[in-house]
Amino acid sequence: NEETIAAFCHTLEIQVEKVHSFMQGQQQAINADILPLALNLGNTAAAATQELSSSVSSSSSHGLSGHCSKLVDHIEKFRDFATLNHMAIRKIIKKFDKRFQTQFLQSIGLPTTTKLLVNDRDIRIWLLDPAQHVLDLMHGMMIARHPSIERPLKQLDFWVSELKAGSHLARLRVSYGDMPDLATLRLHIFAAGEIDDHE
Repeated sequence: NEETIAAFCHTLEIQVEKVHSFMQGQQQAINADILPLALNLGNTAAAATQELSSSVSSSSSHGLSGHCSKLVDHIEKFRDFATLNHMAIRKIIKKFDKRFQTQFLQSIGLPTTTKLLVNDRDIRIWLLDPAQHVLDLMHGMMIARHPSIERPLKQLDFWVSELKAGSHLARLRVSYGDMPDLATLRLHIFAAGEIDDHE
């Protein structure tokens, strides 16, 4: 029985590591997709106003909106992948418990690599909600064609910043698992923002 449990632990760890590796790749891809939004919109309302006021109906603005739409789709697929894998891990353990009359979670616990996995709630709060807000604002600005876009522009700048911060949080999770304290976390996000802005 001990050999069976040891073999199951080894197999489960390998599978979770594969999921983690895929999540790392997806997170890197999503982060790369976020950068064009930050770079094109800029970090100040003045810079973005000059750009968007002259191109709100142009192909470049529509192109940026299309890019954001694809980003939202990408994040939704990432969320669905995370949901399915968390469910799969639980079901596999449940079947193992039923077959071998064990209580795996209570006696052994989940593989340590599971701490590096982001869940659907994290993805929704950190990535999907901000990205959806950015997309909705872009669509609203293109439809309205209003000469005064200062307010929605500030909202857009805010949600792009939230998206960048959320992406950094997700990168911390898949890299380190346990999140640092709030003060350290803010320093990480601030430093990441400065790096991204100069890339």
